[in-house]
Amino acid sequence: MSLTELETAIDQLTAPQQEELLRHLEDTLRRKRNGSGPQPRDQWMRRLRSLRASIDTGTTVLSGEQILAELRED
Repeated sequence: MSLTELETAIDQLTAPQQEELLRHLEDTLRRKRNGSGPQPRDQWMRRLRSLRASIDTGTTVLSGEQILAELRED
């Protein structure tokens, strides 16, 4: 499929469909940039425990919003 054909197909989508496509493409590109795919569950759980520990000790270096944003990116 050529770029022109893709653009024509995208132009036929509704605005919400185009936004959904864009989000999907962004997620796909982010995963490819950060590795081959979603983070393995055990690695994700270790990261979560580490973030929780940073909150429990009173030495928080990240805000709750920053922690949630990082978890969403992973």
